[in-house]
Amino acid sequence: MAPLAATTVVSTASGASAGAASADSGGNRCRPTLVIGYRGASGYRPEHTLASYELAARLGADFVEPDLVPTRDGVLLCRHEPEIGGTTNVADHPEFASRRVTKMLDGVPAA
Repeated sequence: MAPLAATTVVSTASGASAGAASADSGGNRCRPTLVIGYRGASGYRPEHTLASYELAARLGADFVEPDLVPTRDGVLLCRHEPEIGGTTNVADHPEFASRRVTKMLDGVPAA
């Protein structure tokens, strides 16, 4: 299986607890390295999508870093950029042109 692309690798030696620590040959305590699926498996799927989060977990990420945004009624949504042109080729498909809309996000129009 391929390694996660575009992930953040974090060494927890600086103090975060990630389970039992082991000792290296010099007797120093070593903590395991964590793999964090930054925005999911963003090298394989569009960022901040369920498919990206699920794939990151299947590829072995220890944690997934989503961007959470609360709605007016208090529901948390995973959302990053409201415009999907940077992560898809939707602009190359005229059959989807009728679906383009402009929404108000935080009082600002977003196409």
